[in-house]
Amino acid sequence: MSDCPLTSQEIRAVISNLEKLEKWVAERETSSTAGQSSGSGYRRGGVADRGRVITQQVQAPTFPAIPPVAFGWKLVKEAGPPFQTVYGNVPYRGLEDGPGPVPEWVKDQADFVDWNRRTAEQRISLAFSAGFWARIALETHTDNLHPLVISEPPTNFIVLRAAGLGGYIRFGSAKDFDAFKARVPDTELIAQAFATETELSVFCYSARIALPALYTQC
Repeated sequence: MSDCPLTSQEIRAVISNLEKLEKWVAERETSSTAGQSSGSGYRRGGVADRGRVITQQVQAPTFPAIPPVAFGWKLVKEAGPPFQTVYGNVPYRGLEDGPGPVPEWVKDQADFVDWNRRTAEQRISLAFSAGFWARIALETHTDNLHPLVISEPPTNFIVLRAAGLGGYIRFGSAKDFDAFKARVPDTELIAQAFATETELSVFCYSARIALPALYTQC
C-alpha cells in the first residue's frame, strides 16, 4: 500500500460513503417505481439491466466544432476503431524519413480503386503520400502540401484541421463539404478529397488516424 495516495482510514471512509450512496440510490429507485407495474418504469435490477439503461442514455457523438460550425449536421456513420487498435505498433516515420514505400497490403487495395491496375496503384500511392504529409502539416503547424482534390470525381472528403474544429471529420459529397467550408476560413484548413473510400482509408492509415465519423447536413 506504499504507493496508494490514501491511508487505510481514508479508504475505509470512502467505502463507507459508497455504501451510504448505494443505500440512498436504492431507496430513491424504490420510491420512484412505487405503484408502477413490473413491466414498466426503471428497475434497479442487476448489472445487465443497469448497462442497458446507461446504453440507452448515451447520446450520439456530436459534431466536434464550436456551435456556429457544428450546427445543422447529423451523424451518418461513426468513426472507425483507433489506429493502434487496428494496426498495432506500426513504426513511426517523421519529417526526415518521408512517407517511405507503400506496403504491399496497401497496394493490394488498388483492386477497389480502378479497373486499370497501373492507374489504381498510382492513386493508392498518392493517397498514401498525401496522408503522411497531412500528418506532418498537423504536427508542424504548417500548410498542407497537396491540393484538395486527389482523385476525380471527389466524393469522399476528410477535414483534419479548420478554425473552430476540434477533431477529424468526413463528408460524403461536395455539397456537404462546401457547406462546411463556407463556415470556416481557408487559412487553417487541411482537407483532402478522393473518388473512393478506399483511397480515403489509405490516406488515414498513412496519417495514422482512425477513419473519422461521417456527417451530412440535417
